[in-house]
Amino acid sequence: MGNGGILLVCFCVLLGSAAITSALLYPQESETREVKTLDGIWKFRLSPPNKPDQGFDEEWYDNELKEWINMPVPSSYNDITVHANVRDYVGWVWYQRDFFVPKRWQQDNIGVYLRFGSIHYTAIVYVNGRLVTEHYGGHLPFQGEVTNLLNYGASNRVSVAVNNTLTTHTIPQGSVIHTNDTDMYPEGYILNTYTFDFFNYAGIHRPVVLYTVPQNYIDDITIQTDVEGETGIIKYEVSHNTVGNDVKESDHCKVLVISGSKVLLENIGCSGELRIHKRQAMVASVHACIPRTSIQAPGNISPTSESVISLSNYNNTHIVGHIVQPVTLVLILDYRFDGKIEVFLVSQDGNYLDIYSLHVGIRKLDWKNGSLKLNHKAVYLRGFGKHEDSNIRGKGLDFPLIVRDYNLIEWVGANSFRTSHYPYAEEILEMADMLGIMVIDESPAVNLDVFDEVLLERHKRVMEELVQRDKNRACVIMWSLSNEARTLRQQAGPYYRLLPSNTDSRDVQNLHFTSLYFGGQMV
Repeated sequence: MGNGGILLVCFCVLLGSAAITSALLYPQESETREVKTLDGIWKFRLSPPNKPDQGFDEEWYDNELKEWINMPVPSSYNDITVHANVRDYVGWVWYQRDFFVPKRWQQDNIGVYLRFGSIHYTAIVYVNGRLVTEHYGGHLPFQGEVTNLLNYGASNRVSVAVNNTLTTHTIPQGSVIHTNDTDMYPEGYILNTYTFDFFNYAGIHRPVVLYTVPQNYIDDITIQTDVEGETGIIKYEVSHNTVGNDVKESDHCKVLVISGSKVLLENIGCSGELRIHKRQAMVASVHACIPRTSIQAPGNISPTSESVISLSNYNNTHIVGHIVQPVTLVLILDYRFDGKIEVFLVSQDGNYLDIYSLHVGIRKLDWKNGSLKLNHKAVYLRGFGKHEDSNIRGKGLDFPLIVRDYNLIEWVGANSFRTSHYPYAEEILEMADMLGIMVIDESPAVNLDVFDEVLLERHKRVMEELVQRDKNRACVIMWSLSNEARTLRQQAGPYYRLLPSNTDSRDVQNLHFTSLYFGGQMV
């Protein structure tokens, strides 16, 4: 990103229990973890407009849905049918599907979690008729532990109640109008108005998965990077849990920097610092991933061309690059047994407690003299404000659209985009990491007009979830707190003075903030 280079590293963790993982690491399969997708065709039903709580009153979550239609997941439900009452519906809708869980998961005594990439806006999740979790706000992931709610070796049922209603205390905001004109509207019909200039798509927008963790598992990984001369620095901190949260002081992590079968570096401890000099990287044929910085005319980039640069010159290049051979950082939790650390858990035969891989970009960001600098070089952003919307599927995750958008970004010679006006899917940011595209990561707080304590607390929570999700992303260079807020309102001043400080306390990367304004002065 920018004139400086970014070394993309694969950060693999191997460790430790089965309580709720608040960190929401992206689900991935490894020697110690499994992922089962629940994407596909679900049953779907609207609540009657004149009986919005009927699903709760009749306990639809504990029974098979009646009068349902087919609904693809992930997708917005609005444009799937040919009926205006579905497209414009405001209120509770219900999703449901059955799924099978292998008996082996119970026999292996592992933890199982149900994770949603995003549901817009309010979601209440049940498994086999029992409440799992609730979440308020779209565009960000949430999960709940279902280990003790599942029928192993048998069929199970997940039911999700979703409500798209926007109010003055949701982010983004909206207004609810209860219509009384039965000549024009059906009985109980609700209008939800808003001032932002895009459609309020709703539904289960991103992947739904079950994933497993072993009894000793990795809970969170936090990465900080820096560049000193010709040395890249990775500071890491790993948290882990054991059964019953009985974390032993003797449990620890071993950190290895691996290229292929070659170990470049190793470190002991669940927090520490790794320093990778260019000579070490060059010996292992590691290459830096460099974002586009030179302006090129559309179409000048061959779809098969690949420009790479070694770390010997990664601080002063102007080329776009791609990963050739990623470095792997491996963290191992050595389980203490009879007072002895079993170091052999790091061996090739793979008797690990847990393994987790995380790509990391080594870069240093500064804001000096009115310029954004990456690895001490000024960066000129050329890019776009985007949207996730597409025909038919709305804001549903769409891999062909994602790849096509990045092809267009490369073709036009851009190097950045802003996630207007909400956090984009994790899969989109993962590809930005791989391609070296810089991202301004924006919250869903668009066109805020009413500012009070209730909204501030919800806005803080949204930013906490966003920073937690994307804190390790090399592509993210800035947080956008909101867009086109009515900062002329008297309450906006104290509101925006409190919000950045709360977000800054969560941001280990020390990124900068932006908040685009409308109709007033920036605060």
